Amino acid sequence: RDHRGGGRSSARESVARVAGGAVAAMLLREFGICVQSGVVGVGTFVSNLKEKEFDFEFAKKSEIFCLDPKLESDFKNEILNARNSKDSVGAAVFTKVSGMLIGLGEVLYDKLDSKLAHALMGINAVKAVEIGEGINASKMRGSCNN
Repeated sequence: RDHRGGGRSSARESVARVAGGAVAAMLLREFGICVQSGVVGVGTFVSNLKEKEFDFEFAKKSEIFCLDPKLESDFKNEILNARNSKDSVGAAVFTKVSGMLIGLGEVLYDKLDSKLAHALMGINAVKAVEIGEGINASKMRGSCNN
């Protein structure tokens, strides 16, 4: 395997995903669906903001799409330190979808959640996907999570 990141994870695949995403974003807007994303963690630095406190307007202007203005410089430094060490660093991305119909998709084998997780896990760098409360749901009672 080429250590320089060629092959399936090359820019040729990325450009197709970006172009498809741009078309999908236009289509979703037509249906009043808004998708917003941003970085909430880089390496050991993780935002402790609540979801409603994330600053999506700041993220639009941020070079690294950071949702927590107080941590942007820490995130950047962590990325630069990894780069200077000829290494990489993990990150966490938060995505919010609003205007989406509840219950969209099939009940069992064609759920929207499973299709989303499947698509995200197809990106080589993605190693985990949480939907809703994610792993925290295992600590909750159904009456609080459903």
